[in-house]
Amino acid sequence: MKSNNYLKKARGFFLTLVFAVVVLIVAVNTVKLPYHNIAGKAFYNPIQAYGTVEPALPDGTEISFKVGDVEIASTALKNSMYGYDPKLFFKIDDNSTPEKEGYREGDVVKFYIEDIEIGEFSYFTSGMNKKDINIPTSKRVEVSVKAAKADIERTCRAVWQCEEWSECLNNIQTRNCIDAF
Repeated sequence: MKSNNYLKKARGFFLTLVFAVVVLIVAVNTVKLPYHNIAGKAFYNPIQAYGTVEPALPDGTEISFKVGDVEIASTALKNSMYGYDPKLFFKIDDNSTPEKEGYREGDVVKFYIEDIEIGEFSYFTSGMNKKDINIPTSKRVEVSVKAAKADIERTCRAVWQCEEWSECLNNIQTRNCIDAF
């Protein structure tokens, strides 16, 4: 009797297994993907750039990357670093169009600080690329001055509180003001 029960359970398990396999095969075969409609290039690991800039520049200093005249990435420096927070990803070129929209393997990427060309990189891989930038001595003064001016423009705001104009004496009027910011 016990062996008969064992055979019934084994047969039931086997039939359930066969049924599950048949259902799985039917379900998989009913999903048909139209492969002819899939075109283009898929990038599962985009190109990310990050690094430090020497000598140090003020927070908010703009750094940009270009291929020819096409800007492929830009960000602001923070603690003289770029690409850490926020992360910096390159725009990728669409090979199916004649226009240049972004980076393509083998492109030379020029980098700019406050719109001043600093140098170029010729090699990036998909994934993370640490590219530290040392501003050439010949461009340090120009870059530092432009970055400092941009920093002043970003941070200087005057909020003036002024007294009323004085009485006009000899075609001259005055008033006292303070910067309340």
